[in-house]
Amino acid sequence: MTRKRKIVFNDKEVIGMITQDVLAVFWNTHAQKYNIKNTRERINVIHKHSFFHIARNNTTLSLASIGGVLGKDHATVLHACRQHESNYKYDPSYRVVYDDMFVNMEDYLLENGVVPQSVHKTFDVDDVRDIHFKFLSVSRKLRDKIKELDSLKKSVEVKVKRAEHYKKHFNNMESRIHKLENELKRVKNLL
Repeated sequence: MTRKRKIVFNDKEVIGMITQDVLAVFWNTHAQKYNIKNTRERINVIHKHSFFHIARNNTTLSLASIGGVLGKDHATVLHACRQHESNYKYDPSYRVVYDDMFVNMEDYLLENGVVPQSVHKTFDVDDVRDIHFKFLSVSRKLRDKIKELDSLKKSVEVKVKRAEHYKKHFNNMESRIHKLENELKRVKNLL
């Protein structure tokens, strides 16, 4: 008799897997948008280092898990995080990429149900206000997406109705053509 092993995940592991999947989708979208390749060209390294630093500060994932999103090891993530301060201070292109990615990733994490680490810190009134407005912004974006989807749904419904109308009209025309062909055959036989 063989025993089946039951695999049990605790809440932290499940949240970690979901967070890693959300980060992977974010990275793939970002890499496609900015045409990031897996090379050592400076612009590609800037994007990867920014991603690693932001992911480390906004998630509870291990360095290995964060690196796994891009197929890198924990040492690469650690190196990127250690280089962040000097890169941010002395490289304007890094600063621009980092600031843009920070806002986008934080919003993306919130939209996908992952609460960034910055939300878990002790708060003062300004922090609560900032988080409140961040949630309002995300909520507004989600409402806009829902409206966009509703308008697309209505557009599709109109096109489906139009297609059904054309189909009905086509069937009527086919029926009429068939009747006319039969009538034409009958008239030919009479002549």
